[in-house]
Amino acid sequence: MATRWKRRERFRLRRALEGALIVALLCGGALALWASGGHALDLGEEGAGARGAPSDKHLAYRYMTVGWLDWAAMQLADIVNKRPDVESLIVLGMLLDELEDDQQAVRAYEQAIQMAADDPRTQSAALTLLGNLHWKAGRTGSAKEAFQKALELSETNAQALFGMGRIAEDAGRDLEAIEWYERAAQAAPEWIEPVVRAASLLNGQGDFGRAAVLLKEASHLGIWHAEYHFQLALSYEGLLSTVLAQGVSPELAEKLEAIAIAPDEPGRRLKEHALHAVDRVKQLDAQHPGLESLLHRLQDF
Repeated sequence: MATRWKRRERFRLRRALEGALIVALLCGGALALWASGGHALDLGEEGAGARGAPSDKHLAYRYMTVGWLDWAAMQLADIVNKRPDVESLIVLGMLLDELEDDQQAVRAYEQAIQMAADDPRTQSAALTLLGNLHWKAGRTGSAKEAFQKALELSETNAQALFGMGRIAEDAGRDLEAIEWYERAAQAAPEWIEPVVRAASLLNGQGDFGRAAVLLKEASHLGIWHAEYHFQLALSYEGLLSTVLAQGVSPELAEKLEAIAIAPDEPGRRLKEHALHAVDRVKQLDAQHPGLESLLHRLQDF
């Protein structure tokens, strides 16, 4: 499970990198990095007067947009060796991370952190990227230290909050992880990943009602997210099992009301909702692990 999650996380980070690079190109070199509650962070000097030869920097961005990451890295490395700036260092770190040059990526991030000493939000974002790199490499202690420093600088840094959640989850501290993920979701209400991770852990603990409520509140974010629908189906399945085994207690009735399940025939309605969520998973990721066994379980009800 951890391997699959890390593989998906790597794909997500690649897409985030691509998005950041496009923003950097369109904004004339001002890299927007979402880390603190969805706000854009200016990570460098802008415009024609920016250090590091803007034309060279834009050429590096163009290399990135067509997937020539090694060429882009060489271009940015030349820029930062001559006249380093925070933006170039951070983008270089992201590229080197993607190219799996761990040591050089760490150096780029650490240099960016030092140069951004007078900009807490940018420094917090760079620390978070460094923490993500350490986490992927299995250096949990270093990752935790980076995330903690990032949060000292910006307590609403959703990426750092999420990183702390991953560390807690990896260590088996599910309750702590859920708290971190929920804080990340509150800091970045348009980001679905912390919601899905929190719901997954809640489902794993048998707290299906809370998981369902959390997921339904973020339904507008999960439309095209296979794991969202899978976790939603699991929460409906768990609620269905509870209703059939124990009936509907006052506490459960409140949770059913919160997820718009009418009190009449809740078992039938929960099964219908679960099957609908399973259909969405099929549409989005037909090879999703656990999908077939979940469908068989639901058909047995």
